[in-house]
Amino acid sequence: MRTSAFTPAVTAQIELAVIEAVNNVIVHAYQGQAGHAVQLDWSLGQACLQIAVMDWGQAPAAPPVPDMPDSLAENGRGWPIMLACMDDVDYRSQDGCNILTLTKQIRT
Repeated sequence: MRTSAFTPAVTAQIELAVIEAVNNVIVHAYQGQAGHAVQLDWSLGQACLQIAVMDWGQAPAAPPVPDMPDSLAENGRGWPIMLACMDDVDYRSQDGCNILTLTKQIRT
């Protein structure tokens, strides 16, 4: 009987991706201002875990850059880190809600 769908290493990757996603919401969508909502929804199926990170802040002006920035750059690592940790990362804006969906496949 399997007690966890993911190894500790994969669990750490998922945790890092969620931390990066929420940090991006705080820094970019809400410009560091307190008192705004961030909603996390998740579903665990037979094939994958999906985590939706939702906010009602400012949508990004341009799509995130998937490559790591220069080593001296202060910003720009969140999206590449999420892509490295997860099997799929999808962003969309719908009716004033920004939705970032992180997907990790369950490997048996």
